[in-house]
Amino acid sequence: MEPEVSYKLRCELIGHQEDVRSVAVGDLGIVTSSRDTTIKIWAEDSPTSYSLVHTLVGNTKYVGAVTYAAPGLLPDMPNGAIVSGSFDGVVMVWDVATAAPGHKLTGHEYQVTSVVVMPNGDIASASVDKSIRLWRGGKPAGTLLGHEGPVLCLAVTEDGKLLSGSGDATLRRWAGGSCTAVYKGHTDTVRGVAILPGVGFVSGSHDCSLRVWSGQGEVLAELLGHTAIIYSVAATAGGRIASGSEDNTVRLWDASGACLATIPHPGCVWAVAFTPAGDLVSGCSDAVARVWSSDEARQAPAEAAAAYDKMLEERKAAAAAASSAAAGGSGEAAAAAGGAEAAAAAAAGLPPGVKIAEAFELAQPGGKDGETKIVREGDGSIAAYGWDAGACVWEKIGTVVDAPEPGSISSGRKYYLGREWDHVFDVEMDSGAKLKLALDAGENPYIVADRFLEQHELPAEFKEQIVKFIIDNTGAKGPAPSTADMPITGGFCDPFTGGSSSAAAEQRPPPYFGNVAGSGAAAAAAFPMDVTGGGVDPFTGSSSSSRAQQQQQQQQERQLPARAYMLFDAAPPPDALRRKLLEFSAQLADADDVPPDALIGEEEAAAGGPLDELLGGLAAAVAANPAAAAPFSEEALTLAGNLLRWPAAQLFPGLDVARCLALHPAAADALAAAAGSMSAPTLGGLSGALAAAAVSELAPALQTGLRLAANCFKADALRAWALANRELLLDGFAGCCAAGGSGASKGVRLSAATLLLNYAVAAAAGSPGSASSSSRVSAEGAMQLLSGLEELLTSLPVEESDAAQRALLALGTLVAAGGAEVAGVAGDLGMGAQAARWAGAGGKLGAVAQEVAALLR
Repeated sequence: MEPEVSYKLRCELIGHQEDVRSVAVGDLGIVTSSRDTTIKIWAEDSPTSYSLVHTLVGNTKYVGAVTYAAPGLLPDMPNGAIVSGSFDGVVMVWDVATAAPGHKLTGHEYQVTSVVVMPNGDIASASVDKSIRLWRGGKPAGTLLGHEGPVLCLAVTEDGKLLSGSGDATLRRWAGGSCTAVYKGHTDTVRGVAILPGVGFVSGSHDCSLRVWSGQGEVLAELLGHTAIIYSVAATAGGRIASGSEDNTVRLWDASGACLATIPHPGCVWAVAFTPAGDLVSGCSDAVARVWSSDEARQAPAEAAAAYDKMLEERKAAAAAASSAAAGGSGEAAAAAGGAEAAAAAAAGLPPGVKIAEAFELAQPGGKDGETKIVREGDGSIAAYGWDAGACVWEKIGTVVDAPEPGSISSGRKYYLGREWDHVFDVEMDSGAKLKLALDAGENPYIVADRFLEQHELPAEFKEQIVKFIIDNTGAKGPAPSTADMPITGGFCDPFTGGSSSAAAEQRPPPYFGNVAGSGAAAAAAFPMDVTGGGVDPFTGSSSSSRAQQQQQQQQERQLPARAYMLFDAAPPPDALRRKLLEFSAQLADADDVPPDALIGEEEAAAGGPLDELLGGLAAAVAANPAAAAPFSEEALTLAGNLLRWPAAQLFPGLDVARCLALHPAAADALAAAAGSMSAPTLGGLSGALAAAAVSELAPALQTGLRLAANCFKADALRAWALANRELLLDGFAGCCAAGGSGASKGVRLSAATLLLNYAVAAAAGSPGSASSSSRVSAEGAMQLLSGLEELLTSLPVEESDAAQRALLALGTLVAAGGAEVAGVAGDLGMGAQAARWAGAGGKLGAVAQEVAALLR
């Protein structure tokens, strides 16, 4: 048995914006990969520090696996390579010399969990799809099948064979394209495996144990001490073992099973690796990789180590305060215990331990589709955001409004992962593997589902099944127990700034069917229909009693033709939007094509100046009764116009501001007066901004531009402008939703569907016999709308139910208003087949699809 060792902090590698999910070492230094979709290379520059050399950018999803191939190992990468695997199932091979991707390897159905390079230069990749794929020279070279669960880790043995660990609780040895041995011993998922030179290999598991195996598969030792899932394992030639765990520690072991040291971390430890010099590298959920050394000459100065220890103590105090608050203490008591974050969580009624992020973190992309982030807004309120990976958007799910009574979940606590839970279930997957799902009474099922999917690295597609499982097995009543856990209200959030987006979750019932309550007397008097926004909360399923009554009434009514305009009516977080605008203004200071008066000046940016007035007034502008909001000053409106003069790449924050102003009566009139014509776009007006957005092929500009255009249908003057410029406006955005388009995304498609719906509603309102003819869209216009809907519906993925519902509602409204001629054209375009795609969907989507299909028969 080795004597105890003392690993101390050497340095911190700070640069990632999200969890560090994987680490690798080589002669070039340290390689880290992250949820933020990037890979970073760090080089040693002193005995106690590393510096960032390169950031590899090109992945669209979070990167959970990375390894290094030394020069000469891959024939077509003579300078060496980095191999990565990401959440979207893609394996990338990066040229170290150019920091550019050399190969993009596709074939896995789900997340790539591990990558290794074989001695012959083949790359092996493991995936949640239960397969291992081999690649040679950038092309597929074979597929290894046999595991009955997700394959989560790989290692190459000393004799060049492949080892794999799986969610089926086994390890397998592969040679010649076949499985030559199956090793059983763990009682749960095998998450990590590493070669132990001269001995065999070591594995780490969800059962909280490590096992040391001989090369023949005999268990030599069981290493116990971790109190939660073990995510990663590493070993040295001298027989030292490291393991990283969800219990927020790294443990050092010898091969006999003795624990030599425990290194606490501020979060879950996803990855560990040893450097050739014997230092330890860890990747943590706090977005930091750290290097630890047992050599005093390479350890950080005492003040750095003391700062790290102090940070750990503060986090421990915050966690204790959160636990105290959950047990009955108040938010004030939690704050007194040293945890402001815990106090905020307790006051909002959040489950203990939920991290509250700051609003600026929304400027960074999410790690996976459906990821949830709890955010402290600029006004101190707590809101929930969900990441839409397809649209690259943080969508505001709603605001946490109160701390509720616990739900009715039965008692009987169980011990799992080092603590007690109210419930621990065995969830049996299709593969037959049983995975543990633990939760406490009152926890939101969506948060529990997210935690479970991340813990077991399952695809996001399982989320709704897990939520239903929780509801069915906890005795909770109603659509979701989350209504008793985190009551949420409100709208949604736009790209990068936190602005409006109504696509928050695919299960969200759109709120615009039938005759619903109007947005105010002014709108009702100006136009014989209602204008609406908002909707049933997609996160909790909760709603006010009045809205529930409206929905019940709507279920009894036909949905066609639509009679309400759909608006994007949530204000972006002012602080995040301000930072983005100032960032872009600074970037454009040296641009030749942007005049100085279009930038944000010091006086405009000063506290209490026009910028603060403009951004601070957006919430009132989109409120239910914006007529009661204070008018904007001339200086603020001039600033808003200047933002629309920016280039397409920096245009979307200005479009987002204009989207909100379009819902404010006086500001809308000002926008209409300066709009110009789409036939001769005016710089600084809506025509110029929308023309620039339409031709940009940039998803953020396309999405915010389409949503601004959709919001033009609320105010009389802007609606008249949108109708007068309909042909050129829609022609400009034509093709933005085409399959394979560079700007096509879920958010863009939803926005396009909403704009087409609003034009269709206007067409129906102006059809013969309607109450108004001033808003009528011509027969030619109806044909243009049909063409746009045909393009959209043809390219729309079947799972994008919200956009499909709006597009079908637009189609049905046009056909219902246009009669046999329009129905005939729609039939010739194959719209009946498009409606049939969703006719069996159930709910309102299925109902409107069936109505459209009936109209086209």
